[in-house]
Amino acid sequence: HTNWVRTVAFSPDGRTILSGSEDNTLILWEVETGEQIRQFRGHTNTVFSVAFSPDGKHALSGSGDTTLILWDIETGTQLQKLSGNLGPVASVAFSPDGLTALSGSVENGTDSRRGMVVLWDIVAGREIRRFEGHTDWVRAVAFSPDGRSILTGADDARIILWDIIAGREIRRFEGHTGRVLTAAFNADNQRMVSGSDNGEIILWDAATGQQVRQFAGHVGAVYSLEWQNTTSYVISSGEDGRIMVWDVETGAQIQQVTDQESAVLSLALSADEEQLLSGGADGAIILWSLDGEEIQRFTGHLGAVNSIAFSPNGRQILSGSSDESLILWDLATGTEIRRFRRHIASVNSVAFSTDAKTALSGSADATVILWDLESGEEIRRFEGHRGGVNHVTFSYDGRSTFSASDDGSIIRWRIDTLEELKTWVRENRLVRDLSCSEREIYIVEPFCTPAELAQTLTPTPSPTLPTQPQIRLVYTADSILLFNISPFQQNVSELVFEGDSFGTFSTAQWLPANVVLDDLQRMLPDACLQLVTRDEAVMPSPCRNSLGWIRQGAASAHFWTAANGNSVFYVRRGEETLATCSISAGTCEFAVTEE
Repeated sequence: HTNWVRTVAFSPDGRTILSGSEDNTLILWEVETGEQIRQFRGHTNTVFSVAFSPDGKHALSGSGDTTLILWDIETGTQLQKLSGNLGPVASVAFSPDGLTALSGSVENGTDSRRGMVVLWDIVAGREIRRFEGHTDWVRAVAFSPDGRSILTGADDARIILWDIIAGREIRRFEGHTGRVLTAAFNADNQRMVSGSDNGEIILWDAATGQQVRQFAGHVGAVYSLEWQNTTSYVISSGEDGRIMVWDVETGAQIQQVTDQESAVLSLALSADEEQLLSGGADGAIILWSLDGEEIQRFTGHLGAVNSIAFSPNGRQILSGSSDESLILWDLATGTEIRRFRRHIASVNSVAFSTDAKTALSGSADATVILWDLESGEEIRRFEGHRGGVNHVTFSYDGRSTFSASDDGSIIRWRIDTLEELKTWVRENRLVRDLSCSEREIYIVEPFCTPAELAQTLTPTPSPTLPTQPQIRLVYTADSILLFNISPFQQNVSELVFEGDSFGTFSTAQWLPANVVLDDLQRMLPDACLQLVTRDEAVMPSPCRNSLGWIRQGAASAHFWTAANGNSVFYVRRGEETLATCSISAGTCEFAVTEE
C-alpha cells in the first residue's frame, strides 16, 4: 500500500488477510509469510472497509467512491459492483450465510446529512432493503450472534439496533458525544461495546439500551473493537497508536499490547482468540500475541490498512487498504497469496465467508465486491449506495451480506446464484412426483407410455402435506421458504405462515385449476413472495419492487414462470380480488395495486 491502511480482515480459515487503503486498492496477504498474494484495483477513492465472505472465496469492499465491489479472492477479479449509495461507503459486512451484505454510508452534498445502511443481494448485485434512521455517515455495522438483528453506529453519535427481516428500528443507544466509529456484540448477544472519535468506549446492555460502563484510556479516536469472549475482555485500538485490553466486568485496563507512532485503524482476533492482527495508518499489518510480542509483519500495501480479517480456519488473513486493493495473506509465512484490484477508491472493510472461499470488500467508491478467493476473480459487484462503503459483513448462513455506507444507508444483498437456488429446490421438494394419470389430467409432460399408464395406481397424498385446502409456508435452515399445495384441490384459499424470512415459495408440484393467495397484506405484512413451479425454479432478484415477486406496498408488474397448463392465479385482500391472471403461454404477468 502507498497510503494509509484503513481496514483489515482475516479470511475464515485464518491463512490470509485482506487490507484496504487510501491508495484505493485492496491487498491479499499470506499470514504465515507476510507476503503479498494479490492486489485488487477497481475503486477510485479510499477503501474504508473490507470483509470476507463466510466461505472465504470472496471479499467485499466499501469505498469513498460510493461503491461496493465483490471480489473473487482466488483471481482478484471484480465480480460485482454495487452502486446506489448516497455517499462514501464507510463499512461493509457479510451476513452469516454469505448471500447478503450490509453497507453503511452517508449522503454527500446536503446541508442535513442523511445516514443510510443498505442490505444487498450479492447474487443479483441489487439492493434488498434500506435502513434509514441515521442523519450522518454510518461508520459501523455488526450482526447479532443469532443473525436476526444488526447494529449500526454513525457520525450522528447514535447507535441503532435493527430487525433485519422487517427493516424496522428496534432500539436506540444514546450516550456518545462523538462520532461512533466501531461497534461489536459479545457472543451471548446480551452486551455490546462501541467506540467514538473522542476516545469514548461504552459497554451497553443490548436488551435495555442502557449504559453499563465506560472505558477511559485512549487519546483520540477509537477505530476498532474486538471481543475476547473466552475471557470477557474487549480489545481496542485507536488514533494514539495503542492497542488495549479491557476487563468488561470492572472497566480496568488489563494489558497494553503495543504503543505505536502510527494510528491503529483496524483489528482482527483469531478464531482461537490467542493472536491479534492490526492494520495501521502507515500501511503495516502486524500479527501480535496478546502479551505484546510481534509475531509476523505483512508488507505490501502502499496506503493505510483500513480493515483486516482472519479466515475461519485461521490460516489466512485479508486486508483492505486506501491503496484501493485487498491482499490475501498466508498467516504462517506472512507472504502475499493474492492481490485483488477492482475498486477505484480506498477499501474500507473486508470480511471472509464462513467457508473461506469468498470474501467481501467495501470501498469509498460506494461499491461492495464479492470475491472468489481461489481465483482472485470478482464474482459480483453491488452498486446501490450513494456514498463510500464503510463496513461489510456476511450473514451467519452465508447467503446474504450487509453493507453500511457514508450515505447513512444499510443494504442487505443476496449472494446465492440462480443455479444454486434451482438445485436446492429440486433437492428439497416436499411432495412426490405426479402419477401417469395426473400428468394426463393436468397436461404435464413428459407423458407416460401406455404400459406405464396401465400400471398407474390411485395417488396417495404425501403425509407431510396439509390435508386441508391451504398453502403452508415452511421455514428451512437454509433460509428458503417453500409452500406446498394440498393435492388436487380446486381452490386454495388459506395461507398458513410458519417462520419469518426472505425466501422462495415453491409449488413443488403442478398446480390445480386455480390458486388463491388470500389477504396477503394481513398474513405477510413485509414478506417477499415468489411462486416457483415444479419444472421452472426461476428466482428473479431482488424482492424489492422487481419482477417475479409480490411485496406489500409495491405497485408494479409481477410474474410467475409456469409449466404448460391453464392455471389461474388470484391475489386477494379479504373478499376483494386485487389481480387475476390466466396462464397459457408459460408466463403470467399482472399488476398488484396496494392501497
